[in-house]
Amino acid sequence: MSRRNMEVGDIVVVDDERINALGVVTEISGEPGKTDGVGNESKGKWAYRIRFLCGINRVDGALLPYGDEAWLNDDPWRIHVDGEDGFSLPESFLGRNVTDLLAQSGVQRKALSPEQMAAVNRKRQRKRIATIVIAVVCVVAIVVGVTTLVKHRRQQEAMQQQREQMQDLIDSTDPYALKLLRNCGNLSTISTGYGVEYATITPRTDEMDWTTLGCMVKSMDEEANAANELALWQNIVTAMSGNIITDENQLESLSWQSFMGIEARCAVDFNSVMHCNVRSGEGGDSPSADNPTPVESPSSESSSSSQGAGDSQQAAGEFDPDNVRGRWCRKDGTTCVVITPQAEGKSTPLVLDTSQMGDENPLPGGQTSTLMGYNYQSQPSASDAEQQLHMITQYSYRIDCSMYGDPCDGDTLHVADMAIGGAPGTGIKFEQKPLLVTRVGPTNAMPIDGLDESNPPEQVAYLIIQPYGETPANSVSNDTVFYSRMT
Repeated sequence: MSRRNMEVGDIVVVDDERINALGVVTEISGEPGKTDGVGNESKGKWAYRIRFLCGINRVDGALLPYGDEAWLNDDPWRIHVDGEDGFSLPESFLGRNVTDLLAQSGVQRKALSPEQMAAVNRKRQRKRIATIVIAVVCVVAIVVGVTTLVKHRRQQEAMQQQREQMQDLIDSTDPYALKLLRNCGNLSTISTGYGVEYATITPRTDEMDWTTLGCMVKSMDEEANAANELALWQNIVTAMSGNIITDENQLESLSWQSFMGIEARCAVDFNSVMHCNVRSGEGGDSPSADNPTPVESPSSESSSSSQGAGDSQQAAGEFDPDNVRGRWCRKDGTTCVVITPQAEGKSTPLVLDTSQMGDENPLPGGQTSTLMGYNYQSQPSASDAEQQLHMITQYSYRIDCSMYGDPCDGDTLHVADMAIGGAPGTGIKFEQKPLLVTRVGPTNAMPIDGLDESNPPEQVAYLIIQPYGETPANSVSNDTVFYSRMT
C-alpha cells in the first residue's frame, strides 16, 4: 500500500493492536527529545502528533480521553488518511456522528481533489459490488440448499410410499400364491404374482412333472420327497376328475376342494392340458388321509425318520441352514449385529441391526438397521445353502439408460423389495449400495473369497459382512467375521 505522507490538518483513523481512534494531525517533528524517541530527523524518521477526538484502548477497552495526544510514525497499513488511497471517513465512529464530532472539535475536512473523489467513489463502488456479490451468493446457496432438501425429502417420501405400496400388495396376496412366487417364480408351469387371490398351474401331462410338484410341496412347508409329491398329484387328479373346460376362465365356475393344507379347482381341456387354480386352505386333509398307500411306503417312513432326526439336531443346537436369526459377534464379544424377522411367521424380509458395531457400522448415512433378503436368482441346492447362504441388504437404484435404447426412464428411484430378494441385475446404477452378508456353515467346503489363510475363522457357523461386489485380499479372518451368540 502506498500514499503520500501525512500532513498537518489531516483527519486520520488509527487502527492497530493498541487503539482504534479518530484524530487530527497537529504537528510534525523529527526531534527525538520532543517526540519521545519516535522521530529522528537524522535517520529520516518523522513523528506525527495526533490529537484524538474519539477512540478506545483495545487492551482494556477504556475510552481514550478527548484531546489525548500521541506521537506516531506514519504507517499506511494502520493509519488511514481521509481522502487518500480511496479512504473516506465513515458517517459514524464508535457510535458518534463524525460530522457532529468534527464540528464540536472545530476541525474541518479538507476539500477532496477530483482524483481523490474518484478514488473514494471507486472504493465505495467496489464495496457495494462486493456486498451485492456476497448477497447473491448467499441467496443462491439458500435456494440450492432448500431445493436439495426438498428433492431429498420428496425422494424419501417416494421411497416410503413405494415400500408401503409394495407391502400392501404383498399383504393382499394369497399366502400360498406368494410362496409359489418366491419358490417357483422361474417355472413356466406356475403363473402367480403380487396381489393375486390364487395361482394357476398347468403341469405337464406327458410324464410326471416332478419339478412343479416338488416346488408346490415345498411351498406348503413340507418336505419335497417322492411320497408327498405323489400324494399331491393324486389329489390334483381327483379334483380334476370329470371337469372339462374350453377356457381357463371357466375354472371360476368350479368348486374349491381342500387337501394338504391348500384349496384347488382343477379341470382338463380338449387338448389334454391340465389347469388348476390353487390357494391357501383352512387346514385341509393331510396326504395320509387321502392317500394311505404312499404314506406307508418305505420312502415315506424314511422321510419321517429323516425329519425326526433333523428336529433332534435342531433341538440340540446343531447348525440349521435355514436359520440366520439371532446375535452374531466378532471375537471381541462387543462388536455385534442382530438379525430378526421383520414380521413373525415370515421368513423374509429379515432385519439387520448394526447398532452395536459403533464406528465400524457399514451402513450409510448413520443408519443402524436395514432390510435383508436372499441373494439368489434361483433356489440354491440344500447342500450349497448349508455351506454358504448369501444374503443382500436393501438397496436403491436407477436404470442405466446407456445400456438401453429409447424410451428409457433413468430418473425414477427404485427400491429393491427384500421380501423377494434376488441378486441385482445388470443395467442399473446404485444410489444406495447394498451389503453382502454370507452365512458360512461349520461343514463348509466351498472356497471363500478374500480368506486370510494365516488367520482363518474357526470351523463353526459365522457371518461375513462386506460391501457388495468388494472382497479385498485377506479381508476374511478370525478377527473380522461374526460368530453366532445365543444371547
